[in-house]
Amino acid sequence: MWELRHGPLGNKKALHTCDNPWCVNLKHLFKGTTRDNCLDMLRKGRGNPPHGERSGMSKLTAPQVIAMRKTHANGALHRVLAVRFGVSQKQVTLIVNRKQWKHI
Repeated sequence: MWELRHGPLGNKKALHTCDNPWCVNLKHLFKGTTRDNCLDMLRKGRGNPPHGERSGMSKLTAPQVIAMRKTHANGALHRVLAVRFGVSQKQVTLIVNRKQWKHI
């Protein structure tokens, strides 16, 4: 519909303000990039990026994070925890300070 009314999209896409992919109402369409579409999704609270164990990049499990925090509370050093759990000291710091794995 966009192209019929406004011409070729080029390297852009027709995005939907109504979030209905089947909608062809020109009042609900706007031109944007894939990045614009992702930002629009996040602004509307529709994005639910995986975190914790659901993240493909995670090296830890929730029980490990809990154990790390308990061990830290009992006085374990970050460098010791890093070796024990196979992560960097920076990662340990972020976890015990609840900057990462906030949901646990």
